[in-house]
Amino acid sequence: MGLDTLAAAQQQYAILAEDVPPSGILSMAVTVSEDSVGIRLEPLRNRDLRATLLDGKVPAGAEGRCIDVCLLLRSLVDDYSIGDLSGDAYAVEILKHIGQ
Repeated sequence: MGLDTLAAAQQQYAILAEDVPPSGILSMAVTVSEDSVGIRLEPLRNRDLRATLLDGKVPAGAEGRCIDVCLLLRSLVDDYSIGDLSGDAYAVEILKHIGQ
């Protein structure tokens, strides 16, 4: 695993982390295995960001409020997913395969 892989993942989460929860606490967990790096960021609450990630594109009407983070994620990571938390909060997980 190269530092460039971790740096790319960190840059993606910097974009996602602009959605700071009311508590001011944002959790980022990193998991590393022989063949992948995974990162989970929570809790997020931005509805435009959630819709963008679920739809794979910026939803109609949100163009001025939301960047196409999916385009960035697809170009740098192998997979991403959304996980529901309590209330209107959610988590984002990304996965980057490494090695070989």
